[in-house]
Amino acid sequence: MKKRGQFGMFFGVTMLSLVATGAHPAFAAPPPACETETLQRMYEVGYQNGQSLLQRAWGRVNNCRKLRDFREIVRSTFAEATVPTTSMMVACRMSGMHDGYYDTIAAIDSSCRTCVLQQDWAVGDYAAHTYCALGGLSIPVERFSSGPRRVCGAAARMQCRRQFDQSARNTCGELMSTNPPDRFRSLACTGE
Repeated sequence: MKKRGQFGMFFGVTMLSLVATGAHPAFAAPPPACETETLQRMYEVGYQNGQSLLQRAWGRVNNCRKLRDFREIVRSTFAEATVPTTSMMVACRMSGMHDGYYDTIAAIDSSCRTCVLQQDWAVGDYAAHTYCALGGLSIPVERFSSGPRRVCGAAARMQCRRQFDQSARNTCGELMSTNPPDRFRSLACTGE
């Protein structure tokens, strides 16, 4: 009897994971800078880490009526998720984390039949921190963004862009003049 209960709990957690990730562990296409086999592997590791962090955070709330509580957990989880890098491997891992994070946010919004999380400040804020962290690379940072595959409306895109600009100015002000964020911001907030 005890084993049956444990299996039921395992099955329930597994099903929640599949629902939150869109039914199967699919990776976004790696961005152009991460196309070698090693860099693609780093992207995939980052993607899985981004999804896993958000799935664990969602597991603490697991209630569509408490999306604001979830947002606060996400804020604290990703507050220090990006650090400046000049390493291609770290950059591809960071890019994968961003995509895994965004896909999980979109999946939760979709399962809750809302756009609250995508319209929230967090997507643009996290994209800006990723942009700033990639700024030390010798190649354009937009080559590290494949962009979201699902965006739930114009309001989400506008909020993402607004928050991206504000956070990028606060986090990496002078980088914006030497490596303008226009293309990265567009990819990160709209996938276009």
